[in-house]
Amino acid sequence: MFGIFASPARKMRENAAHWLELADKVYLYRRDVLAHAQVAELQSQTAALRRLLKDKAETMKLKLAVESLEEVLRRTGGMHYPKSSLVENVEFFLVAAIVILGFRTYFVQPFKIPTNSMWPTYNGMTPEVFRQGSDEPGYIHQAVRLAAFGARPKRVDAKSGGEILIPLIGNNERVIIPYRNVAGRSWLIFPATQKEYTLLVGDDPVTVRVPADFDFEWTIRDTFFPEARANHEPAGVDLARLLGRQAEVLRRHSGCVS
Repeated sequence: MFGIFASPARKMRENAAHWLELADKVYLYRRDVLAHAQVAELQSQTAALRRLLKDKAETMKLKLAVESLEEVLRRTGGMHYPKSSLVENVEFFLVAAIVILGFRTYFVQPFKIPTNSMWPTYNGMTPEVFRQGSDEPGYIHQAVRLAAFGARPKRVDAKSGGEILIPLIGNNERVIIPYRNVAGRSWLIFPATQKEYTLLVGDDPVTVRVPADFDFEWTIRDTFFPEARANHEPAGVDLARLLGRQAEVLRRHSGCVS
């Protein structure tokens, strides 16, 4: 990044290091097909340049050693040196395609499985509940989690304290929490549909927005039923089972759980 400000001596040392990497690559890839004399010459020139680099030799000596090594590489490099423009272009576009596809798959368009056939090896977006403020990850930890897992924090604060009331819709087989679809943004850039839930803390409504594919019932289960063990079923099925004692409320297809 700051190479334009480097001294000529430093630039030459970096250039010499790159030539050594290329020479090592040619040796490892072609030593079994080269003649013994060619292998010996390649090793000799490589060792000479490496010795000069280690001893921090003068720029002119490094330049002469690099030129000698380059001459040997022209005779022994095969397809690795010198490269044709076709090979260079193919390598460039191949690497670019891999990077673009990886970024697109991981950040822009993650793969979605509409069933639970791959549970628990592929869970999609999953919540992690932090019960105490001291348990929440700091800014550095959040950055690491975002880079490694795509995890983003979502904090919900109520205006005042009180009993937490969560509206429910469902029956003995499945429970969901009512929500409405709203327009939002993915990664602050891409338009996306989000689900907006409204909970009650005392008399104050508290809203929370999550991605459309996010299982908010999973969060409620882990928050209020931490002893429950996750299985292959959706969290809404677990909630129906855990709230079996409140079957009368569920049969009315609406109600509250605190």
